[in-house]
Amino acid sequence: MQTDSTPHPPPKLLDQVRDRFRVKHYSIRTETQYVQWIKRFILFHGSPLDLFKLGG
Repeated sequence: MQTDSTPHPPPKLLDQVRDRFRVKHYSIRTETQYVQWIKRFILFHGSPLDLFKLGG
């Protein structure tokens, strides 16, 4: 039997946030609100990766 040796891409940021909230047993409404605020933050500031670039 063969195993799938292709690398899987890492989960996306918001999927990671949702997973963490579920592990911590947060309310689904709390999870939803945090995800919405994170989306707004990203739309305002751009990609989260851009926030960590030094020296612009």
